[in-house]
Amino acid sequence: MHEAGFHSVARARTVRVRDGQFESESGGATSGPVLAGYYVVNVDGIEAAEQWAARIPTARYGAVEVRPVVEYDG
Repeated sequence: MHEAGFHSVARARTVRVRDGQFESESGGATSGPVLAGYYVVNVDGIEAAEQWAARIPTARYGAVEVRPVVEYDG
């Protein structure tokens, strides 16, 4: 069995793309618990994850939240 979760919003980054320009800021994308779906990408760091997030269509009209995954040994 494999278990995982997300790090807290304190470690989150919010990615948006407006007029073709990439924007990233600290913190979560929403003020409450909203999860419309998720992608898991295996990358070397948060910056690489942000670049992947910018490719998601939602980043062009909304926001994509990026968080590291916590893996639990079990």
